[in-house]
Amino acid sequence: MFRLSLLFITVTALELYIFVQITIHFHIGVTIGLILLTGFLGAALARHQGFAVLRAIQESLQRGEVPTRELLDGVCILIAGALLITPGLLTDMTGFALLIPSFRTFLLRSLQHRIEVWVQQQAVIFTARPDLVYMEGAHAPRPNRPPLDARGNPPFEV
Repeated sequence: MFRLSLLFITVTALELYIFVQITIHFHIGVTIGLILLTGFLGAALARHQGFAVLRAIQESLQRGEVPTRELLDGVCILIAGALLITPGLLTDMTGFALLIPSFRTFLLRSLQHRIEVWVQQQAVIFTARPDLVYMEGAHAPRPNRPPLDARGNPPFEV
């Protein structure tokens, strides 16, 4: 929770600093125009891509496939839309980046890799007794596990 609060405070402070600098170097009208332009343009682009993803989801469902990729694209576009209607150049740049399909592909592959690594680190081996769970990784409850039997299971404890 602390990291999230720090992120919101930092982003807000940076956005405010950027707006002040734009206003100093140009004019308040340019700053307001930039806010309005990116907001309307971003909302229109997000709406257009959102409808395209919705059609792709419907097509996948009609073929009997699970639209996993399309749903993830939809989530990215939804986040992009929220960022684009939020006043600020950093949030707008992030939102516009999320509307680029190749960036979404890169982001989702990176996220998938991180999740796979996390799952491997949290691997759980269940024994014959459900109340005995041995975990491997950083949170191992018993670092000195008994050796495994011929079938790869820990010995049955009484």
